[in-house]
Amino acid sequence: MKIQSMTFGEMCGDGLFKDGDWIESKDQDPNGDVRIIQLADIGVGQFIDKSSRFMTLEKTRELNCTYLQEGDILIARMPDPIGRACILPATLQVCVTAVDVCIVRLDSKEIDSRWLMHKINSNGFNHQILQFVTGTTRKRISRGNLSKLKIDIPPIDEQKRIAVILDKAEEIKITSVKTSQTRNYFLNSVFSDLFGDILTNHSTCEYATLNDCSQFIDYRGQSPPKSPQGIRLITAKNVKHGHLNYDPEEFIDEAQYETWMSRGFPELGDVLFTTEAPMGNAALWPETGEKIAIAQRTICIRLDERIRPEYFLWLILSDWFKLKMNKLATGSTAKGIKSSSLKKIEIPIPPLEMQDQFGNIFKYYNSTNSKFEIQLSKSKMTILSTTQEMFI
Repeated sequence: MKIQSMTFGEMCGDGLFKDGDWIESKDQDPNGDVRIIQLADIGVGQFIDKSSRFMTLEKTRELNCTYLQEGDILIARMPDPIGRACILPATLQVCVTAVDVCIVRLDSKEIDSRWLMHKINSNGFNHQILQFVTGTTRKRISRGNLSKLKIDIPPIDEQKRIAVILDKAEEIKITSVKTSQTRNYFLNSVFSDLFGDILTNHSTCEYATLNDCSQFIDYRGQSPPKSPQGIRLITAKNVKHGHLNYDPEEFIDEAQYETWMSRGFPELGDVLFTTEAPMGNAALWPETGEKIAIAQRTICIRLDERIRPEYFLWLILSDWFKLKMNKLATGSTAKGIKSSSLKKIEIPIPPLEMQDQFGNIFKYYNSTNSKFEIQLSKSKMTILSTTQEMFI
């Protein structure tokens, strides 16, 4: 297969490759009929359609704005992440975009737009982007630097094949997110029905600080040397809202496992909690025979016999707990909480019958969704493995 290499600027050729327009607040009009596409609308491979800013057609003509077209690739030159790209879908409105968004409109029949969008969002291309980022507090990449980046272009038929495969992977990802959101909404409702009065009225049930009802295995400040393979490593990046995500995959050498985990080995029933970046995500320790190491901004919480892990998990993910946690957190840009502060938080300990009632519902619903998530994950990995060589 012949692969052609050229810079991003060369690839765009005679097509459109320019920044959006400099649109100030005074140029906007909530009653205008032209939509202003902003950074918030651009996701990684997905048009989010989040913003709601407008201007008049007359003002766009006055400013000589560039009108967007269906199929344009929009690249965000600012985080997060820098360089993410999506394709503008069909819209009934006239649209323009802001200056921190780069517009790519291809004129070549030898380059597939959806393939190019996926390529821009790939780890390899993102690594190139990070080499040209400027700024300290407001990091960005200029269009001039973007035009210098090298890109390998396979034949058009191969591009289209890869694009179809990666579109399917993106559909799986969106389905997974929606499934997780439905699960969380349902469990939030059940938890509120069972324990809402206890949390709001400070009822007569037993209360205890985390220091008194749990044990912490604290690996927050530790980051072990990584290995291409070996024992799976769980960091704060893998702990999500109520579940673990093994992406990104990281490992430590098996020979280091015993030494590294000297602070304690997590076990079934323990709860993982992230102390910063982000603060407050939590998940149950997985029911697996696989050896797993933990590190980096993560605390393993082991509960005493008065508290069921499913109840505790959803309690610390609740708004009630977040309010208490935020009062003890430190930092401005990225908030975090020390284990010594976390231990001071007092939590309600309802009767075990109530906790078990929630736990049974949680286990049933979580088991059903976990099987679906596993199938989605396997499908996605199978799909991505066929294109890995093109997107390293």
